[in-house]
Amino acid sequence: AVVLFRTDASSSQGWPASFGNADAVLHPYGDGATAPDFDTSELPAGSRVAWVASLDARVRADDGRRSDLSVRGYPADEPLTDGLVDVVAGRLPSAGDEVALSPAAADALGVTVGDRLALDAPDIELAVVGLVENPENLRQHVAVTPDVRQFGRPRSVSVYGLVDLPAGTDLPAVQAAHPNLSVRWPAPTVDDRSVPVTWSYVLGGHVLTVVGIVIAAAFTAGARRQLTTLGQLSANGATAAVLRAMLGLQGTVTGIVGSLAGVALAFGGLALVGRERIEETIGHRLPGFDIRPADIALAAMVGVVAATVAALVPARTITRIPTLTALAGRRPMPPVRRRVVVAGTAAVVVGLALLGVAVIGARPGRDREMWAGVAIAGGVLELLGTCAVAPKVVSFMEPLAARTKGAWRLASRSLARQRSRTGAVVSAVAAAAGLAVAAAALVAGANAGDTEPVVPYDVVVANVVGTTEQGGEMSAGGRLDLAPPPEDVAAEIERVVSVEPVVVRMAGTVDDWIDAPVPVMADAALLDAFGAGDDVRDALDEVGFVAVRHPQLIGEDMPVGAGGPEPPGLNVIYGPATRVTLPDGSPHDIVTVAGRVDVVGGWGWNLIAPDLAEDLGVVVTEATSLYHSPEPLDAAQRDDLDILREDVAGGLYTTTLDQWLELRVGGEDDPVVTPNHIGLILAGVALLFSVLVVGASLALAAAEARDEREVLSVAGAAPGTLARGAGARAWLLAGTGAAMAVPAGLLPVAVFVAAGDGTTRFVVPWPTVGVLLVALPLVAAAGALATSTVAQHARPVRISTAMFE
Repeated sequence: AVVLFRTDASSSQGWPASFGNADAVLHPYGDGATAPDFDTSELPAGSRVAWVASLDARVRADDGRRSDLSVRGYPADEPLTDGLVDVVAGRLPSAGDEVALSPAAADALGVTVGDRLALDAPDIELAVVGLVENPENLRQHVAVTPDVRQFGRPRSVSVYGLVDLPAGTDLPAVQAAHPNLSVRWPAPTVDDRSVPVTWSYVLGGHVLTVVGIVIAAAFTAGARRQLTTLGQLSANGATAAVLRAMLGLQGTVTGIVGSLAGVALAFGGLALVGRERIEETIGHRLPGFDIRPADIALAAMVGVVAATVAALVPARTITRIPTLTALAGRRPMPPVRRRVVVAGTAAVVVGLALLGVAVIGARPGRDREMWAGVAIAGGVLELLGTCAVAPKVVSFMEPLAARTKGAWRLASRSLARQRSRTGAVVSAVAAAAGLAVAAAALVAGANAGDTEPVVPYDVVVANVVGTTEQGGEMSAGGRLDLAPPPEDVAAEIERVVSVEPVVVRMAGTVDDWIDAPVPVMADAALLDAFGAGDDVRDALDEVGFVAVRHPQLIGEDMPVGAGGPEPPGLNVIYGPATRVTLPDGSPHDIVTVAGRVDVVGGWGWNLIAPDLAEDLGVVVTEATSLYHSPEPLDAAQRDDLDILREDVAGGLYTTTLDQWLELRVGGEDDPVVTPNHIGLILAGVALLFSVLVVGASLALAAAEARDEREVLSVAGAAPGTLARGAGARAWLLAGTGAAMAVPAGLLPVAVFVAAGDGTTRFVVPWPTVGVLLVALPLVAAAGALATSTVAQHARPVRISTAMFE
């Protein structure tokens, strides 16, 4: 990860990818000037300017294929443009009917070098003479052609000049003298403390903390199997310090071997995957891998330290066992110490407090690196506190054994008697699953706290917007004069969406309403198209006036109403309105409801009951056409509407911008990956890791408690009973860990949300929690049951073998 992050940070092309070989870039804005007629006389003598035109367009081929294109236009033989794109095959176009496409765009349109590209929208035909790519964004659909205007409306073309300045020019002085000029910025430098590099170490440290708990469990089992050896060494004069050093060095040697193997696997993986495939994944070209020995040494050191500490944890207690007890191969199981539980609980509380302080401290303008360290410390403290509490939770399995029978009694009693190892495994499962719960909750909370108003996925809104030059006045939500789209545009939208429009009607004018924008007539057709719930309909029946607010603003403490510092009408956008002044001067109640929509008012809009509007006698005008599709709009419908917007809007535009077509399509694409999907993916990763942890634990337990299994077999326990006991142990381990994971994951998120800036909501990711609480124990139990059954058939226990061993 460190190698890839460093390489990614150092591979930015910077200026060349944006402005080629130019010394400066000239933006012809101001004074209504357009390139290439822009006045360049203020540039130093000997300067040369090459103009580049750009346009974002959506095109459709004759066969129906579509693509979004970032179109650039400049002469093929202009040296200042070197670096804007790299030629992959063929050449750059030199004639107006030629084009060079990026591989992604060529694939999307089904053409290659030498083909003719026939487009239906816009209606042009071009010869594909080359393949080019943006080295900074390999996924970008790029088109290079000398004349970009053929791809779209002239008003959509952006023009800038690449400037070649004479040698020795004082760049700051030139930029100060020419406000439209931006001189070349320096090449990007890689900060050794860059965020991705830093967080790769943070992530690695947290992962090894979680895995270290499992490592400690493994060393606990290993140390217990060495009890006789430790007793012999102690009987021959070895001190507790020597024994601890011996066990600790076992972890060190293991860590060295594992870290070296990890480094070898990392570089082997890089070589196997290859730079080209990595470039395709990250989306831009790499000059080579940026490998630094210090990074490798630090990563290896983290692994060695983790293994050493994991070995020293059980060594500290096992070396205190009396010599005679150790020689007998038995380890007493002391009760859970209350001070450990208290300390663990305190660590959780302190960790959460540190996390909250870090969130508050990391506000803009403060030292985020320091507060990131505080957040890490808080997370680790909470994790270690959970580990300290786990043995106490496991101890409750002992009384559980007295209330169960058969395999469940064997399982719960066995786990309770191996409390140290069981607690470590439960902690590891809780840590892994808790991370999944926390991440899923953060993703869901960020999505719920999204402050962007959007049109619903199954809605299209279309209207013509007029300006005040036409005598219009401000309308709902601060918009200008609105009117339904022209008949030909409406007919095309109906053809694409396959539904007739519902006309949004406004009740009155801005002069009629003192402290609220013009409300929308809430007739039955609009409420059905809007998808209004019972809360809206009941409120309209009760008071006749509803303020639809974006959820982010519900409960905000913002001033509203006439006489306040805000201009009239602001209460439709900010804050929960409670009263409004009707056109007849009387006050009227408002009911505020949540609605994450952008139909006529963006952040909020008002609905008025038709009966109330009729009683007021206000003039009703048609403003917007709303198309409510029975299903979410698919990609083809969105493409058709986007092309319609490009084709028709050009006819509505005028040089003075008197009016324009506003066509808003619900959402972007029908979401493929939702917060629930992300949560389920995280739950799947946690499930896989937890099953591996439980499997490793049961394997260690089987190796350590082989004599117990053989005694049970000699006593007459059937192989099926032993297999079901293994499944029950796995179910208890996974279920207990998953149950602890829910509060362990949600508590930090609750603190983060409470201490944050309000952009993230606290949302319980129920799908993730459900998978972990239900699927994790079942999968772990099924795997353990199957594995134990196969193992007992492959190597059945015989009395003679058991007695011999």
